[in-house]
This record gives sequence, C-alpha cells and structure tokens, in this order.
Amino acid sequence: MDKFYNETLAKLENEIKEFEIEADCSIERIEAVIQLIIKCLFDVKKYILKPVVHLGIK
Repeated sequence: MDKFYNETLAKLENEIKEFEIEADCSIERIEAVIQLIIKCLFDVKKYILKPVVHLGIK
C-alpha cells in the first residue's frame, strides 16, 4: 500500500506542477487540479477495495 500511495502522490504532484505551468486562468487550473485529485482518489479507492472484492466481502 505504501508503494502505491507514494507513486500515486508523486504522480499527482507532478501533474499539478504541469498545470501550474500550462494554465493561465486560475479558475481553469483549479478545476483541472480538482479533477486530478478526484481521479487519484478513485484510483486509491479502487486499489483498496480490490482485495475486499476479491475475498467476497461486501
């Protein structure tokens, strides 16, 4: 879990830095960053629930 978390966090930080360079409008940048955060949270949720679903636990 730690490895997955660290990789996901590093990827998110890098993508946010890219948006800081690319986007001129602050509102557009904030919207894009929020979407990235939501995607990363979804990936973490999917990673965490994967063992639970595999075991048949609901």
